[in-house]
Amino acid sequence: MKIAFLTDEDVGRDSGVTQKIRSQVSSWTKLGADVQVFSMYSSESISWDCKVYSANKKLKTEGSSLFTKYCKYKLDMSLIVNEIITFDPDVIYTRYVKYVPILEQLKDYCIVTEVNINEKKEYFIHGFLKGLFNLYSRRKFYTLCNGAVFIAENLHDTFDQRVLKRKGVTIGNAIQYESDFDPLGYELDKCNNIVMIGSAGQPWQGFDLCIELAKLMPQYTFDIIGPNKKELSKVYPGKTPENVIVHGFLSVNKMDVILRKSRLALGALRKYQLKMSQSSDLKVRLYVKYGIPVVLTCPDVDFMKENSYILNLNSQNTSPENLVESINNFIIATENITRETIFNLGKEIISADIKEVKRLAYMKKIKADS
Repeated sequence: MKIAFLTDEDVGRDSGVTQKIRSQVSSWTKLGADVQVFSMYSSESISWDCKVYSANKKLKTEGSSLFTKYCKYKLDMSLIVNEIITFDPDVIYTRYVKYVPILEQLKDYCIVTEVNINEKKEYFIHGFLKGLFNLYSRRKFYTLCNGAVFIAENLHDTFDQRVLKRKGVTIGNAIQYESDFDPLGYELDKCNNIVMIGSAGQPWQGFDLCIELAKLMPQYTFDIIGPNKKELSKVYPGKTPENVIVHGFLSVNKMDVILRKSRLALGALRKYQLKMSQSSDLKVRLYVKYGIPVVLTCPDVDFMKENSYILNLNSQNTSPENLVESINNFIIATENITRETIFNLGKEIISADIKEVKRLAYMKKIKADS
């Protein structure tokens, strides 16, 4: 099977999303698929297990008007569409991309989209005009799709599937468990760091709440990865406590030393802003892979059952003081668990070797039914 992976992500940036795409592509290739990646741009050069086409090396739209950005996006997408047609795939697998008319040239192909977010809600958070444009264009995009893979059941249940040609399926996010990866770092009971990974410009991450927790837990060092100090000041304008280290963006490889010394990891702390009752965050899978106990405020689709290394809390009506009490109790409760135990338990649930077989089978089924 020939698969074209279409994305508007920066495939040269070693981010969590790029790592996920690389993991998917690697798994499909091992399972016998012929895969090529088609992206809007690639800012750097990182190794892939397949051929990668990028319309640009850099995204040069900083400070541009919405119209200029749209025209640039439209031009780049036309280049990508032409390359995909030349490749002539059996299936086009794509994360949600903004609709432009040139995509209609792909309507005769079998297209499977991945639904990661409640994008109707998220686009309005980023701006009223972006939200309005997305409401107009999203239906046109989804009408082109033969099927959809949802990362969480609530996204599946609330999605208007009448716009799809075939029924969707729910498959939570996966992570690659490399054969040579060793999860062992410092023993958990000897660690004194709490880590939180997230993207800047996403208020549902709750970095402000993380800093409030740091104030109430001065015995721990809080590592914040993602936003830089300037970006963090937009959500927390006050003085950052001395026990908070702001790292800014780090590649997954550069996070390694931080994750290996972390006692606890925080998921998004205000996920309720997205009106989601379930999630499937990539960072949670990274935490589990490194054998770190995790605190969530939105249940994860793959960890719905109560277990020893995931703490599910509801932060919508919870004060930082109450969160601290729950977190401290959780730290005590996980004193006797090891990184290796969490690593092995997680591998049975979220390994790409398990999940990508299901995803590929769904693509084959949709192709056969098309």
